[in-house]
Amino acid sequence: MNELPPPAPTGRRLSPEAYLEDFFPRFWAIDRYDFWKLERTQTFRESGSASWDAFARGDWEESLSLIRRRRDKLAEYYRRVAESGFTTYRVRVVESVISPYLQWQLHSLVQREELGERIRVIGEREVLPRERERRLPEIVTVGSSAVYEVLYDDDGAIQGAVLSERLSEIEAWRDFIRGLYEAGEGVESFFARRVAPLAPPRVA
Repeated sequence: MNELPPPAPTGRRLSPEAYLEDFFPRFWAIDRYDFWKLERTQTFRESGSASWDAFARGDWEESLSLIRRRRDKLAEYYRRVAESGFTTYRVRVVESVISPYLQWQLHSLVQREELGERIRVIGEREVLPRERERRLPEIVTVGSSAVYEVLYDDDGAIQGAVLSERLSEIEAWRDFIRGLYEAGEGVESFFARRVAPLAPPRVA
């Protein structure tokens, strides 16, 4: 795989609302090349997620219960993805010290893997050589239609995205994320080894 990531996507800056309005029609219209996602940030704010809300207020057992209770709804989502003829892939960067957010998110990602998403974890050893110029961005590629750099503030709240429809940029980022994916560890084995033994996190 390429040692260094491609240049950042160049194109239109979208607000959070405009990003979602642009994204979902493209997502459900994927006809080839699948969906690829790279997550680098170690803490996000997921406002609107009941499970994240419970996690953020320190109710760990309720946050996990809400993940379990959403299973049927999420299973329907992944059935629709499969019927649409594409697969969703995700690479999740996890640093050596697992953040409280990631301890929560990895429970969610294991469930997503069980239901149809293909998810692998990579650590700092794979990432740091590729961050000589800047920290890896948050990237999603949507078939052959678009690549977005999703933007967040310092607290992990979404600030919008930069959209590129240039095929060369879409392909370059898809290939880069695929290379990370091939070097990664399956999320289920990572979870069993590193996350399952942890005590509930303390949320400040």
